[in-house]
Amino acid sequence: MKTAFTFLILSMSALPLSIAGPPDGLCGENLKSELFLNQRPLTMIADSEIARNLYLTFPGEPGNMLDPFTSESHRSISEDYFPKGITSVNVLPGIWWNGDYNNAPALDLHNLVPANTEVITLKKDYPPGNIVTETFSNSIWAAGTGTIDGITVNFYRPPKGYEGDFARMAFYTLCIYPRSRWSGLGCNFCTDNHFPGLRRDAYRTLKAWSDSDPVDDRERNRNDKICEIQGNRNLFIDYPGLEEHIWGDKSNQLFIGESHTETIPLRSHYSISDDRIDLTSPYIPDETEWTINGEKTDRKSLSPAALGKGLHELRFMSGKLTGKLLIKID
Repeated sequence: MKTAFTFLILSMSALPLSIAGPPDGLCGENLKSELFLNQRPLTMIADSEIARNLYLTFPGEPGNMLDPFTSESHRSISEDYFPKGITSVNVLPGIWWNGDYNNAPALDLHNLVPANTEVITLKKDYPPGNIVTETFSNSIWAAGTGTIDGITVNFYRPPKGYEGDFARMAFYTLCIYPRSRWSGLGCNFCTDNHFPGLRRDAYRTLKAWSDSDPVDDRERNRNDKICEIQGNRNLFIDYPGLEEHIWGDKSNQLFIGESHTETIPLRSHYSISDDRIDLTSPYIPDETEWTINGEKTDRKSLSPAALGKGLHELRFMSGKLTGKLLIKID
């Protein structure tokens, strides 16, 4: 008969979140495949829920939704509806997937931003890219043409101050929703295979944007909020430079996202900025099976940023010994 004991008992009210941490020890195609398998949303929003969730993820002035394409905030009589003249657009157009994944690429909040309705007409299904000749510009964002391998193609340029945000959203979307053949103008941005899935010149553009506009608190807060809503995180926000180990100069170097130093016994309280949570305790044998919020993990440590703020239930089983620990991250 198994012996059970509990370290700490607290009330649980948090939404289960995606708990897979950084995919240590992988690179290139294997790393990209790991993100696809273990970092997908736990739940998807419906079309009718887009407005309410963009109020949460792109807050402007109190009670308002921010339009990055004009830097203006807008408000509706109800958060269930878009403000007048505002809609939503995808960083990478959902039409590129042609209905694959049950339209999830178009509904994933990590690929959705508010925009004024003019953007729909001007942006179309253009990929993000460097523009040589502008056909539209409002001094914040632009649409126009550039070149790929000497061929003129259509692009849009992300809003100023959001270049890195859009780049990291694109990295995430390409990993979570790989496709072997792209529709529309996706072929000007992606490769027709699951890996690399991103053209070399497109990667260089996104990488330059990501480097010039690093992760800030606004983006971290949005990542936290999206995790609360759909249960997964954009790890390109949590681990800047992750993209280099998939498409960049480090694609042959194993990604190590955790600091493998002396382990620290489990405790009941952590900060979101802590380096890691080691799954170890002097009261528990080393060879122990762990589950985090009901999901089995074979990792020796977890990332507080990947788990997200709130309460999380850790359960363990080792021979005749079982138990649980509830930890709080804030």
